[in-house]
Amino acid sequence: MSYEVNVFFDESGKSKDPLHFMGAASIPRHLHEKHKNALNEIIENNDIHWTKYGGHRETANAIRQFIEILLETPYLISVNIISYNINTIEANSKNIKPFMEDIVEHTVYNKFPERVIYGVIRKHGKHTRIEANLFLEHDNVYEPPSKIFSLKEDLPKQLNIQSVYRNDTYIVKNSEYRHKKEDFGIEFIDLILGFTRLIVVNEPITQGRNYKKRELIYELLTSNKYNLFEFMENIKLYEWGNHRSQLEPIGFKNYLYTFIGTSKSIGL
Repeated sequence: MSYEVNVFFDESGKSKDPLHFMGAASIPRHLHEKHKNALNEIIENNDIHWTKYGGHRETANAIRQFIEILLETPYLISVNIISYNINTIEANSKNIKPFMEDIVEHTVYNKFPERVIYGVIRKHGKHTRIEANLFLEHDNVYEPPSKIFSLKEDLPKQLNIQSVYRNDTYIVKNSEYRHKKEDFGIEFIDLILGFTRLIVVNEPITQGRNYKKRELIYELLTSNKYNLFEFMENIKLYEWGNHRSQLEPIGFKNYLYTFIGTSKSIGL
């Protein structure tokens, strides 16, 4: 049987941040169709982009409503995330840069996006064929004029080659760019990457914008109403640069417990 999914890709991390995250969320097409009107209305009327959130009450309510609707059935959605330290990649590239000036960019965009997307569409069983549609948040760095990498053109090729080489059963049918506020799936992976960064870094701040972010995430994680803990404990997080030759997912539940414990210790 065939099963169609929409896969949304995004990344988190400014150039000055050493720790970067890339993630992919797989949402069954039927679930995407079911919720698209309600969730697209939320993102059209509210700016829920995580980097801009600073505690505004209406935005917080919009995020609560967004998460509650989409995670009504958390087991139907899967997310893979990879974290990497750009300083490590820079250091590893030092001897190659004289011969290939943009080795860092090629390394990042040739390897990591394929890895996180591959993880959410592979190994669904030999009797199930996953048909995947890719949606990438629009960024000029992904397009041919950048001379770095054309994600839209190259990712489907790479992933379909992997399917054949690994004797898997998925197929990537197409890929498209999406702007912010254009599709709730892009906003969802943006939120999850933002949540993940705050949970992993876990700075015990007691005031300011990041405290407001912690406050909201803590509420979403500890209330059964939102199913966020059940969802995030199943995230596959790969930490690149941990001196292992092969990427293996780590248990994200421990990060969640530590974040909740730290939040309690500072009075939440």
